[in-house]
Amino acid sequence: MITHGSRNVRSQQSAEQLRSRIESYLNPDLSPPSTEQRIGQRIGQCTGQRIEHAVLEGGTTPLHVQILHHAAHARVEGLGRLQLLPLFLMPGVHVMEDLPQEVALAQKQLVDRDPSFNLSTLPYLGHHLQTRPQSLASAWGIEPEGAAGVSSGVAKIVLSHGSRRSDSTVLSEQFAASIGASSAYWSIEPSLAQTVERLFTEGYEEIQVLLYFLFRGGITAAIEESIVGLRQSYPGLNLTCKSTLDHIPEFPKFIADVLQNTTVQNSFP
Repeated sequence: MITHGSRNVRSQQSAEQLRSRIESYLNPDLSPPSTEQRIGQRIGQCTGQRIEHAVLEGGTTPLHVQILHHAAHARVEGLGRLQLLPLFLMPGVHVMEDLPQEVALAQKQLVDRDPSFNLSTLPYLGHHLQTRPQSLASAWGIEPEGAAGVSSGVAKIVLSHGSRRSDSTVLSEQFAASIGASSAYWSIEPSLAQTVERLFTEGYEEIQVLLYFLFRGGITAAIEESIVGLRQSYPGLNLTCKSTLDHIPEFPKFIADVLQNTTVQNSFP
């Protein structure tokens, strides 16, 4: 699995916990190995399906070097294939430009070293989430409008990082609309504050903010701080916030299902 990477220790720990939980879903009959066992398995025979973690930014080596490192481990274990799953939520610059460049560098060197070794890339995680939006909405605890007991007076905001690529913004808006929500962004407009102001002006007295982020970190801490300020600015507004995706109990199983059931591809959508 490939994540963005972060200097935030909490985010790093969350990524490792998610990796471990995905691996457990893929290998339900195996006990989680200790650190010593994992090292030993790299030297000896591999058992079960292994999940490793690489980062696009903030690593000690570039991503293509990390990919080559994991490919070398796979070859030692007698494996001839390495699948890459980018854990990115929208097709921004990282997914559409940076990742393909790094994968291409790794692929070129792998062809020179071992032409028989197969390196394949799965569609980025957000692609799978966007094709099943109601599954994520249900995991967030959101029922479709009109369902029994569901109040139409509750507004929802899907808050994501945002991208300078317009096609990514269009997908964000389509995804939010598919679950009856508005879009807001951290890095571009409309911001959370602007969207809250609009919805409050429209008469909503309750707003749910859905954090479309993988892990808690510096950005989500700043978002939570801004929500505290918004509550003070709108004392009559019930403003709540759902946590990051890694805190959804069903999320690791969703990723495990993607790894088991998705056809590989060698280009990014």
